[in-house]
Amino acid sequence: MFDSPFIFDNPLYLAARESRLRNLFRHIDPRFIAGKRILEVGCGTGEMGQVLAEAGGSVVSIDARPEYIEELQRRYPGREAHVADLDHWDCHGLGRFDIVFSFGLLYHLSDPVQFLANCARLAPDLYLETVVSDSFEPVCPLVTEEGPDQAWSGRGCRPSPAWLSKHLEGLGYKVRDISAAEANWGGAVPSVFDWQPLNDGQWQRDGALLRKMFICTRG
Repeated sequence: MFDSPFIFDNPLYLAARESRLRNLFRHIDPRFIAGKRILEVGCGTGEMGQVLAEAGGSVVSIDARPEYIEELQRRYPGREAHVADLDHWDCHGLGRFDIVFSFGLLYHLSDPVQFLANCARLAPDLYLETVVSDSFEPVCPLVTEEGPDQAWSGRGCRPSPAWLSKHLEGLGYKVRDISAAEANWGGAVPSVFDWQPLNDGQWQRDGALLRKMFICTRG
């Protein structure tokens, strides 16, 4: 029985972190991270940010839940981390960054338009991973969420890939979809990145969440 009080220590989350980072580093040389100032949003207890820090990045982490930030700083002394509600976020106080790292956050937000605009103000590069709706149309339905790893506000979203492309390109990003089977994980709550579009408006199929991963660059 897994007895950690923090949900992100569950083996499911370990597998999810490993698979997503493995896929990212197929497209970004880890040596590129060295010396970069990186904002990790929706950090939880900070494990993915720690991988970036160990690769030489200067990582600043943000989460809405104070207990996660407290635990992050206990586990990783010296890491800069802040409590902030990313649906109601004044992004100006932390300065500029080279990269915003947003894995597993966007679909837990009720105002993704403002969030993406904040990302564009802060950094030229955005690494983005999220659950999506299978729709050819630029839609972003809102949903109710509950739980310690779900939306802080109780409301999340399920943007379609077309919606993401529209808004990201409108912010000046060049968007590269790097979704691949390499990022998939199984277990009690599986997720897939190499799904085939059916245009059915769903964000789950055969028990698995449908996800996408992007590298977005500006300038």
